[in-house]
Amino acid sequence: MFRTASCIAAIVALAAPAALAETKSYDAQSFEAIKAHGAIDVIYERAATPSITVEQENGDFSDVYIDFDGDTLVLSRQSLRKGNGWLKRVSTSTSNNRKTIKVNGKKVPYFVVRVAGPTLEAAKVSNSAKLTAVDIEAATFAGRVSSSSILSVSGTVASAKLDASSSSELYAGSLAAERLEVDASSSADLEARVTGTQLVNIDASSSSDVVITSLAPAAFSVDASASSDVEITGACSTITVSASASSDVEAGALTCSAADVSASSSSDVAVFASTSVEAHASSGADIVVGGNPSARDVSRSSGGDVEFVS
Repeated sequence: MFRTASCIAAIVALAAPAALAETKSYDAQSFEAIKAHGAIDVIYERAATPSITVEQENGDFSDVYIDFDGDTLVLSRQSLRKGNGWLKRVSTSTSNNRKTIKVNGKKVPYFVVRVAGPTLEAAKVSNSAKLTAVDIEAATFAGRVSSSSILSVSGTVASAKLDASSSSELYAGSLAAERLEVDASSSADLEARVTGTQLVNIDASSSSDVVITSLAPAAFSVDASASSDVEITGACSTITVSASASSDVEAGALTCSAADVSASSSSDVAVFASTSVEAHASSGADIVVGGNPSARDVSRSSGGDVEFVS
């Protein structure tokens, strides 16, 4: 299940580690994207002048890898670039607020990379990396996180495209996005917020968890499958839901005027529709409709059920 709001806030707070004892500055140039790969912690803050500083408790910077690929800042570890198959031989653990990282069974230095720049339009975080991006201001932002990594973002953007997969976590509840598109799969957790009225696309699959808060009457399109969970609250104009294979869509606290719902294969869906609803339940699926809509198009088959509640 998706973590509670208080738990999420605690995780985001911990994403910015305390300053370590030794620091080293690296040459920086303008960038618009960050790629963080493999058991590193990265903190981005908006600033007029680009900068890169690495913090390491014992002043051991031998494992730091920093490069630029066009307008992308690439951050990783030297030890992870020395051979193939490292993904199966990296481990991280935390004890007494201290992180230990091993590559191929050998302990390597833990470090924090602090970067700054005027804008951040994309972030790709993978293979147990963690990136916290604070106070983003951009026309568009694309965030992609995978393989047990964590991405936390805050700020304001006109459009956000967020993708989380493979047991990763993406926290964008503090990112105000006028337009939003999200994709979560393979046991990933994703939290986001939308502030505009355009169509919001949500795709959740394979035991993923998605939580969306809507601050304006947007239109929603939700595709949930394979034991995924989607929760949406706030304002809405219309919602279309396709739920299958034991997925759950909880949108009863999303105040829509119209809803179009198709649920099958033991899925559960709850929606609110004040004007009209189309609800089709089959193969043991359950649909619950609130809002007392006057226009109703309902069908039930193979043990599916549609229920109207006050």
